[in-house]
Amino acid sequence: MREFTNNNALYQVWYDDCPIGRFSYTKAVERKVEIRGCGIETTRSVKACVENSVNVGTRLLYSFIGGEFEPTIEGNQVEISVNYVDELVEVADHTLAKRAGMSYLGLTESDASVIADCIAELLLKNGMQSIPGKLIIDTAITSEVGSSSYEFSKLARYFYSVIFSLVARRELPNPFSES
Repeated sequence: MREFTNNNALYQVWYDDCPIGRFSYTKAVERKVEIRGCGIETTRSVKACVENSVNVGTRLLYSFIGGEFEPTIEGNQVEISVNYVDELVEVADHTLAKRAGMSYLGLTESDASVIADCIAELLLKNGMQSIPGKLIIDTAITSEVGSSSYEFSKLARYFYSVIFSLVARRELPNPFSES
């Protein structure tokens, strides 16, 4: 696990293992993005989880997502699959999530859509240069008080950079130095 802090914000990154299990999902939001490839050939799958918490007065804004990228040798697209549940009911028993009020394992459909759209947008924005494969997000915690589409979009951007840094075997990016 690696931590990045800045004033009242904390990002934690786990790779290869995750402090919480996958949630039982109902459905998935899926996107496909055509890419050109970046010259990196790998068959190594990578797993990562990213957690973000920000103290805002007496509130804690909190979000957590995780998943796996499975590269493919052939093809020219990245398939994005973000799982979600119809109703958030399974309480999350994770230390930092407990500080954010009632927190649940899973994502809502609208948050799953935000995450999928954000990652697809990043793939297009970065000149569609990536590694072909499938990105599955199947680990998440949603907080009643602090999670929002905005927080999940920020976390999705960082998750994208973590996953593709791990695939390319580069150092993890600092979330506070990203544009």
